[in-house]
Amino acid sequence: MIHKRSLLFHIFLTVCLCGFLLSCEKEYNSIYDQSPDERLRKTLDAYNDLLLSAPYGWKGTLKTKLGPVFFYYFDFHNEGKVTMLADFNQTTAGTAKEGTWVIKALQRPTLSFDTYSYIHLPADPNGNVNGGENGSGLLSDFQFAIASTAGDSIVLEGIQNKSSITLTKVTQPEVTQLTSGQMKNMLQYVASHKGLRLTLPDKTTIPLAISTLTKTIASQYLSADESEIEEFTTPFTFSPSGITLTTAFTIAGASFKELHWDVDKQEFYVDATRRIINDNSLFILTPSIPLSSTLGSKYAFLQVPENTDFYPLLGQSNEFLSLYSQARESMLAGDYKLTLKQMDFVFKPSTHTLLIDVYVTQNGNLFLGQYMYTYELNEAGIFKFTFNQANDVAWAIQGDLSGLLSYIDNDTFTVKYIGGAHQLLGGMFSQENTNFSFSGYLGN
Repeated sequence: MIHKRSLLFHIFLTVCLCGFLLSCEKEYNSIYDQSPDERLRKTLDAYNDLLLSAPYGWKGTLKTKLGPVFFYYFDFHNEGKVTMLADFNQTTAGTAKEGTWVIKALQRPTLSFDTYSYIHLPADPNGNVNGGENGSGLLSDFQFAIASTAGDSIVLEGIQNKSSITLTKVTQPEVTQLTSGQMKNMLQYVASHKGLRLTLPDKTTIPLAISTLTKTIASQYLSADESEIEEFTTPFTFSPSGITLTTAFTIAGASFKELHWDVDKQEFYVDATRRIINDNSLFILTPSIPLSSTLGSKYAFLQVPENTDFYPLLGQSNEFLSLYSQARESMLAGDYKLTLKQMDFVFKPSTHTLLIDVYVTQNGNLFLGQYMYTYELNEAGIFKFTFNQANDVAWAIQGDLSGLLSYIDNDTFTVKYIGGAHQLLGGMFSQENTNFSFSGYLGN
């Protein structure tokens, strides 16, 4: 009897529970009158309509995971077509390219660029395309989750590499600037002008180095007490109206974050009184503590990079570049088939020693050729070098380097800071032959 009552009780509970669940289902259906698929489709359509709603298109700054940033202009069309421009290079800045796009559902609503176009260039796994690593490029994306929207902006997050881009609507004047080729003109100007200068309100002139490869702008200038050199570097992107710095440049009480583009004069300016000019003469920095006193202490060496004859540094004379090229070609064509890498001029003031470290490779193996000199430094800051000894590798390549080494053996040199590159340079200038000078990056 007890078991029968228990069974009836459990049946009663089961019926009640089913009724409760059915009532919940009815309530659920009354709240959500669309299926999950229908709601998802509605969300995707809303994002699709949002991208199509900008009459002049969208602009955005793509931030790659490895650091470089790029400006993009997108004009989305019906039927999955998109027209774009980018500041990746002069071609992408001046020639619009059409691609395809779609809003689809992955884990989140996602904007996907389905055909290879300008947005794929930073993500290309071929490092020769974008200057990144082979196999991964600049760690960028071409599929972006829609992270958020607010007003006239859309925040996108890369699916694979977490690069990011924020889209904002373009104005009519901006699209006129972009489609008339002004961004391409800016890139051409930067590529052809290597002596950019800016004069500050206090009449101080500073150099500006702008790299379209690394997307950075750099400057070197005297400290407030003029005792040493200070350096500034920040990423930048082009914009419809000029260049936008990631970090504002503040110096001598002046600050700026934009370089505006003068369409009529085809040059940059900060404001009406501060225009960017080009001066190809060397920008020599002269702090109260000269370079001759800091070589071997603050700066351990001066480095001439590999292939400097193809990519000359400021302060490298034609005579030096010619002799360097001869040495590089002679090593490669010689019996040992050597590839000339960097050359380090290492100063050791405690022993008045200069080490010229010449790095070469053979079949992927690295070798060091080292020449040892002693030196005298007079009160005028002039160096005189005297050959002391060399190791076996150095003797093996001595004939290849004889043209360069003859100047070190026979001439005296002054050393000077050189500004205007993307890193601070040190230059060595022959006092007997004004046609011979060379420079390298100062390092520790």
